[in-house]
Amino acid sequence: MLHELDIPGPAGGPLTGLRVAVKDVIDVAGVPTSAGSPAWAESHEVPENHAGAVQALLTAGAIIAGKAVSDELAFSVHGTNPHYGMPPNPAAPGHIPGGSSSGSASAVASGDVDIALGSDTGGSVRVPASYCGIFGVRPSWARSDTSGVVPLAPSFDTVGWFARDAATLERVGEVLLASSAVAPDALILVPLAEAFEVARADVAADVLAGLTETFGASVTAPRSLGFDLYDLAAVRYRIQTFETWQAHGEWGAPRLAQLGRGVRARLEASAHTTQTEYDDARRRRDEICQVLEDRVGPDEVLCLPTTPTPAPALDRLDEGSEERRTGVFALGAIAGLWGSPEVTVPGVRTEGVPVGTSLVGRPGDDLRLLAFLRQALA
Repeated sequence: MLHELDIPGPAGGPLTGLRVAVKDVIDVAGVPTSAGSPAWAESHEVPENHAGAVQALLTAGAIIAGKAVSDELAFSVHGTNPHYGMPPNPAAPGHIPGGSSSGSASAVASGDVDIALGSDTGGSVRVPASYCGIFGVRPSWARSDTSGVVPLAPSFDTVGWFARDAATLERVGEVLLASSAVAPDALILVPLAEAFEVARADVAADVLAGLTETFGASVTAPRSLGFDLYDLAAVRYRIQTFETWQAHGEWGAPRLAQLGRGVRARLEASAHTTQTEYDDARRRRDEICQVLEDRVGPDEVLCLPTTPTPAPALDRLDEGSEERRTGVFALGAIAGLWGSPEVTVPGVRTEGVPVGTSLVGRPGDDLRLLAFLRQALA
């Protein structure tokens, strides 16, 4: 944990006594928010107020137990912070935890806390949940309160959360999404054919087998929606990079030398996305969303591997790094572009290392999806 804390909420709430880790891009009053970067902490005031999501958990009776390490500026998916170190992966020692919500996922996977807050723009909750073998939620866009959170790309930024079981995941969702519990109903789980083609063959086979074993008759035959997921990832990339430069370019340009090598290169690259490219990508996003609205039924949930591979070992991190990164963003593109909820479900292992199974619902169906999982996995 980056900062050990003990901030209790009032007794009697729905989350009374549950310990929470908070990703260090999310404000906790009186504690510096570094966004994984000493340069950020040095150039920003200590927050006077809790972020909206932190306050919601406290009001529900949770205990803020600490601030957790984040990848620098939340702009990576590995979990290897050059300034504050890499949190361990308790589910796969010697393997990376995934980022950028690395510390949050690690704290839940180790049992140090019951739940943790993370942010997810391009996969920063989903990837570490997959690698660390726990549940993780990226909620529908604009459903979670992002006040008091360092932005990365506002069109995609969400506050998500981690837990070790589906029942706790749902309880937290009811608090953070300010929604009452919903009765679970039947959903149709549709494996997305093009997503299983992105994943490594053994991962695809293991995830598909795990879906059938866990959810049985709810799972249909794989279906293609006719997308090139790498093309979707490119659309999302152009929107994100333009918005990231708008959010951080003025601050980051004179501080590039203080940033880690990978984040520095990504921030510099973001400066080159033009307004025309951004506008074109936004129009393309609208077209993609319309296709999804037309082709995904009201009771259907898309299913896919969360990541194309299990967490890579530290000593093999550079092997296939770019291919793995592009695969991660291809698999994560639909939920980001559609603004839909995606839940990473643990339980599958490939070569003894966890890999997550993602369920992507229609926008706004967050609590319906969480209730279904809680009942199905009880």
